[in-house]
Amino acid sequence: MAARVPDLREGDPSNLNALVAEALERLEHGGSVELERWAAGLASPRREAVLARVAHLQRLGFAPDEEDVTRATAEPERAAANGALEREGSIGPYRLLARLGAGGFGVVYLAEQHVPIHRRVALKLLRAGFETSSVLRRFAIERELLARFDHPAIAKVLDAGESAEGEPYLVVEFVAGEAITDFCRRRRLAVDERLALFREVCEGVQHAHQRGVIHRDLKPSNVLVMERDGVPAPKIIDFGLARALGGASREHAMTREGTLLGTLEYMSPEQAEGDADIDIRADGYALGVLLHELLVDDLPHGRLRWREASLGQQLEMIRSLEPARPSALAPSKELARRLAGDLDWIVLRALAKDRERRYRTVAELAEDLERHTSNRPVLAGPPSWSYVTKKFARRHRGEMIGGGLVLLSLVAALVYGAYAFRRLEDERASALVAKAQAEQAETAEREERERAEVLNRFLAGMLVQGNPLVSGTRVALSDVLARAEETLASGAVPEERTRLRLDELLMQSWRGLGRYAEAERAQARVLELVRRRDGDLARSTLRAEAELAWLRARAGRAAESLEALQRIDRLQRENGFDDEDTFQVRGFLAGALRELGRISEAEALYAEAIPGLSRTAAEPTAALTLRRSYALLLRETGRLAEALEALQAIAAELRELELEGRLRGGDVFLPALCASDLGSALLASGAHVEALPHLERALEFQVRWLGPEHEQSLATRNELAIAAKAARRFDLARRSYEELLPILRKQLGPHAKGTLAVQNNLAVLLQLMGELDDALALYVELVPAARAAFPAPHPTLATVLCGHAEALGQARRYEEAIALYVEGIEGLRRSVGAEHAWTQQRMQALNEVLRQSGDTAAAERLAAGVWPPR
Repeated sequence: MAARVPDLREGDPSNLNALVAEALERLEHGGSVELERWAAGLASPRREAVLARVAHLQRLGFAPDEEDVTRATAEPERAAANGALEREGSIGPYRLLARLGAGGFGVVYLAEQHVPIHRRVALKLLRAGFETSSVLRRFAIERELLARFDHPAIAKVLDAGESAEGEPYLVVEFVAGEAITDFCRRRRLAVDERLALFREVCEGVQHAHQRGVIHRDLKPSNVLVMERDGVPAPKIIDFGLARALGGASREHAMTREGTLLGTLEYMSPEQAEGDADIDIRADGYALGVLLHELLVDDLPHGRLRWREASLGQQLEMIRSLEPARPSALAPSKELARRLAGDLDWIVLRALAKDRERRYRTVAELAEDLERHTSNRPVLAGPPSWSYVTKKFARRHRGEMIGGGLVLLSLVAALVYGAYAFRRLEDERASALVAKAQAEQAETAEREERERAEVLNRFLAGMLVQGNPLVSGTRVALSDVLARAEETLASGAVPEERTRLRLDELLMQSWRGLGRYAEAERAQARVLELVRRRDGDLARSTLRAEAELAWLRARAGRAAESLEALQRIDRLQRENGFDDEDTFQVRGFLAGALRELGRISEAEALYAEAIPGLSRTAAEPTAALTLRRSYALLLRETGRLAEALEALQAIAAELRELELEGRLRGGDVFLPALCASDLGSALLASGAHVEALPHLERALEFQVRWLGPEHEQSLATRNELAIAAKAARRFDLARRSYEELLPILRKQLGPHAKGTLAVQNNLAVLLQLMGELDDALALYVELVPAARAAFPAPHPTLATVLCGHAEALGQARRYEEAIALYVEGIEGLRRSVGAEHAWTQQRMQALNEVLRQSGDTAAAERLAAGVWPPR
């Protein structure tokens, strides 16, 4: 632990702060010689306090060191001559477009690359005159660390090199997003939406930690969010302060780039103290600050209080002042009630002063948030009986209200049965139930063996219910699975063969629900047990490892799974394996390559795996599943006609298997999956009428097994509405939109883009149906929300305004219609251009409304190109 720095509050703090500021200025312009000369004129106690504070700031990276200052002051002419701050032209194959920002020693540009591919990138250039050994070392460290990552939540490093003048540069993925806090605030995301986004950030940070890298500068401006296909996608950027775990020395660890004002509030106590042994829990602390800010839009110590504090007071806050509970800083009582309890406990654990009391890993933090959202007891809070009971009741509220107490009794029996099974191992004379207590002592051992077997079957039966294909009560079954997982984790089933079977069932059930993170955890336990039983190279071990890798790919971590699948495939080829497992692995590998966009490699493997699996698999559905995956690849690569042909053939074969009663277990869901794929492909091809029965069938299955609010159900319902509208099945389209809209309002919020898009589609549909009153009523709600979500001149807002104007025109409310048309068209002219087809179509509609209103002069001016026409 570093020695404690003298507190600036000793004496007159304002005077001391002014002296420190003066000292930093002299250090920057004259180096240590000038600093020492100036400090010699201070009284001894004050001089020691100021110099100690400057040294502390240097260790933190808030002040330049001597080497940096010497080089910067010795060569100002070179720095100015190269014009690094206002540079134009190109660096290597990158043409500079704009300056995105600048740090103490580097400038970040938006650049464009044309060869060998066309893309926009962020280019970080080391300023001329600052090529000190420490700065060059930091540049090299940043490049090396970034090269380790392959995760969708981390900006990728693309290139590195030197300019013609010898200046080092680093090229990374350009992230056209905004700070995560700004994104959530502007879109008014609900708490659950913010937590989901934050968990994605945690996954990215955990990926870095697994690669041996600590970020050390996590803050909102380094976590950007952009939208990809309407879905928020976070990206972690700027690993310039990152360090590798187990670094060789403190010198290498303390990388810096001059002044880094504004990040102190995200530093852990040990990082603010300047400790050399920073570990991953420092990033966990920073994420705790970020989570606090996401939940209540305020810092743990209060933003206003923080800004008014001196630097010394801020450091003291980090060291010793306990943070406020998020609920205590919530801007509304409703939000305070939402945060009280679980989320307060989770944030405070992440912000513990003593890092031994924090979450050990970022994955633990994310898992605790998942436990909260699924109404399971969190690890951060005191697990009192009343708390756990309340959580259980909330999880099963639907069953309690609906009278489905049988499921609750089964869960209770599971808990009791697991406890009794454990006692069987310790006290062989104990009984499971009251009947066993009445048995004679001489039959006790036989009864215990029988009951252990019954319990095993009972547990297996409970877990099978977790598969949505069996029960259909998705929420309740998620709770059953979670409870079963907790029971297994408690050591209630010590016998390994039983535990292996239960973990396999857990994995299959979680996978059936589409919960790949939970399925992955269960499969990891399966792999551990199989490996311990059969050895590293056993066929069973390779099969379990391949299944685990595929689950990771399904969870969006295809790059992580690729190495394991390639290794297993290589072993199988070297040993001449030619069975179902062999071709299943090749199918998994093809799917992972498809996820990574390596299409030609994926197609080559599909060409091997599909016929191989058709020949060797015990069940025909194995090959059909792989053929479906290949059909999706065809669609993703623009070969829609081929995809349609493949999906139609798969659907026909599945119908035959259904009629023959040959679909069992998880296979019964395949027809619904294929129906969804086929309906979506037909819709994309313009075959709206043909798409309808497939989409209706898929939706029926999804609502039954997954629930009406599952993301797959929502996506299919939206496609059904679009197809029905295009097929002029207006009643079906209206019913679909009206069922979809309240769910989106609840899940996304009334002002979310997805909600507003569906609301706008419904309003347009109502106009087509001639239901003008209903359409106008919907627009009255929609327009203010669109103004808030899409500030002018956003084309989406303009489209909504013109839609409202069209409805008003149909209702003969011409003046209101004309005003909205003018506003909407002005937005289109500014956003997409006056000559764009959207703009021209709306101008023709405005011309018609002007004529209907009797203002032919304005209509003629508009036709002559005069804007605005009035």
